Amino acid sequence: DLSGRLTKWAIELGIYDIEYRPQAAKKGQVMVDFLVEIESFGEQHDPRQMSQLRPPSAWMLHTDGSTNASGSGIGIVLQTQTGLRIEKALRLGFQATNNEAEYEALLQGIELALHFGVEDIAVKIDSQLIAGQVRGDFEVKEPRLHRYFSKVMGAKARFGNFNIEPIPREMNQRADELAKSTSTGGTTRSIEVLLEGRSMEDPP
Repeated sequence: DLSGRLTKWAIELGIYDIEYRPQAAKKGQVMVDFLVEIESFGEQHDPRQMSQLRPPSAWMLHTDGSTNASGSGIGIVLQTQTGLRIEKALRLGFQATNNEAEYEALLQGIELALHFGVEDIAVKIDSQLIAGQVRGDFEVKEPRLHRYFSKVMGAKARFGNFNIEPIPREMNQRADELAKSTSTGGTTRSIEVLLEGRSMEDPP
């Protein structure tokens, strides 16, 4: 689909430290302004080989959501065992609570991993509540959060192995930086997207 192709192009350009900034879409379309940074810790990747990159046995996903008076944003860091790292930041085009932003981040991170064909994933988030709900330790009582929860559980089933655990905020620093930057209107060296609708809602 279009978003998948845009992501692929941004990744290929990002290898050469080139920014891809598409023109503003027409009214009713998702407004996209993004940049990708991939860190391979010294190893160079031919962009022609990116689409053929096989996921290693396990990827690590860090996500975080941020809400303040200026708005809401989410940060995603998807990393392979070999050090290849994909970062994504999204500004939320709707009002969200902290827990809703955390679920948005988790859902978007999971979808990004599935886009790259990841089968085994270890998720790290600094929300003990969200991690506990997904693990089955805590009950989801709030109706809107339950819709997010159901969406996450459906996506979770698409992995061969899915593990999620809460971590201290200081161990989730990069995802936190991405989320805070977009929620305050800043810019990041990452894919930046304006998410207009809630991920747990069905398209019209």
